[in-house]
Amino acid sequence: MSNPRAHKRIERFLANIPQLSVIGDFHSHTMWGYSKAANALSDIDLEGMEPDNVYILVGVNDRLREVSWKYNDDGSLSGTTDEHHFRLTAYVVTDAGEPRKVPIHCPYAIGFDVRPLRAVR
Repeated sequence: MSNPRAHKRIERFLANIPQLSVIGDFHSHTMWGYSKAANALSDIDLEGMEPDNVYILVGVNDRLREVSWKYNDDGSLSGTTDEHHFRLTAYVVTDAGEPRKVPIHCPYAIGFDVRPLRAVR
């Protein structure tokens, strides 16, 4: 985790609300000038990842055209809103410490009658 102080604050807050718990976290990779945001985990991303948590990586790029929200072949979810294109990719860490993509299923984003394209292996 790249911000241990923030994580400890959240843990203290959630200790007072027993029906809630952390299941993971998210962070974003954004464009830098004309360079598109990466949707792969960086070495820094990998350092703080622990088994039993879910990690969402949000790639944020300028919107070049309007794109409907959809599931992608790699299990991610992408689409546009306002001026940005977003790609959300979920990861878990195996007990051996290896990151693994997991499919996102979010009917609120694309509709309840749409299913993911395929399972991620």
